[in-house]
Amino acid sequence: MKIDANCDLTNLNNIAPAPFSTFIHEYIHFIQDTTSTFGLVNANIIGNRLKHYVKEVEINYGPSFPVSVPIAKDHVTQINRNLQQVYMGQGQLIPDAMNPSDVK
Repeated sequence: MKIDANCDLTNLNNIAPAPFSTFIHEYIHFIQDTTSTFGLVNANIIGNRLKHYVKEVEINYGPSFPVSVPIAKDHVTQINRNLQQVYMGQGQLIPDAMNPSDVK
C-alpha cells in the first residue's frame, strides 16, 4: 500500500486528521482487495488478463508490439471481463458470443 503523504505514517497517533483519514481509507481498500470475494475475483481476472497479454505478445508480436494488445471476444479473458461488468451491476447477463463450447 502506498500513500503519498507529506508526513511520517509509522505512528498513526501523531499524524494530522487528513493523512490519517487517507490512510484508513486506503487500508480499507487493501482489506477489501485481500479478504473479500470481490477482491479475490478481481485479482484473478487481472492475473489472467496479464497472462493473456504476455502469451499473446510472445506468440504474435515478439519484442516489438502495440500498446493495446487485442483480446478476441471468445477468449476466456474477454468473457471474464464481460462477467466482471455483470458482477459490478453493469453490462448484460449473457454477452454476445458467450457460448461455453467456444471458450479458448
